[in-house]
Amino acid sequence: MKNLCNWMRAFISNHEDLPVNIYGAGNESIINKHPKIAQAIHMHLQSIWKFVKAMDLLDFMDTPEMWA
Repeated sequence: MKNLCNWMRAFISNHEDLPVNIYGAGNESIINKHPKIAQAIHMHLQSIWKFVKAMDLLDFMDTPEMWA
């Protein structure tokens, strides 16, 4: 909690001062690591066409096929 307060104060005083992930795990998304997932998401969004909402993507990612 103390770190969060410090980070908030630093960000408020300087919007360029963001905390850094020292472990490096957040540098690459799952889409970059698994092209088949990116293709499945792309096909799903194309099937919805222009009526895409953020919840559509969340619902798609919460299917058993995507969890596997």
